[in-house]
Amino acid sequence: MWHLPRPHAPHPRVEPGFDEHPWRALPVALAMIVLLTTVLIVASFAIAKAITGHAY
Repeated sequence: MWHLPRPHAPHPRVEPGFDEHPWRALPVALAMIVLLTTVLIVASFAIAKAITGHAY
């Protein structure tokens, strides 16, 4: 049996999220690691300076 080709409707563009591509979270994760590391280092120096009078 012969089938006539149907015209294809344009598909809506769907951007994949973190569930489909977990590697997309890598830049966010690296930025958070750097930010938290910086905050913790600064906080530890401030606490050490307050307690001992010198930071190192």
